[in-house]
Amino acid sequence: MNNPAVSVWRKREGERKSGIITAFSQLNDFTQHLSSVWREGTVLSKEERAAEDLKSLQEQVEEVEKRQEEECKAWDCMYQERL
Repeated sequence: MNNPAVSVWRKREGERKSGIITAFSQLNDFTQHLSSVWREGTVLSKEERAAEDLKSLQEQVEEVEKRQEEECKAWDCMYQERL
């Protein structure tokens, strides 16, 4: 009871849906790329963006370490005053 016309239709329908999904996926990737370009103002390579992200993270770590060091000094002073 397999109708060859139905089989062909199902195959084409599957290909059509797959093509639509692929097109939307590519559109989404392109949209994300455009938003990153808009955010940065320039087109950067993945390596350049990774380097900038790493630099930003290193700066954040340095700030946290500095703050922790200052807090430790403050606690040491408070401890010394109580002695």
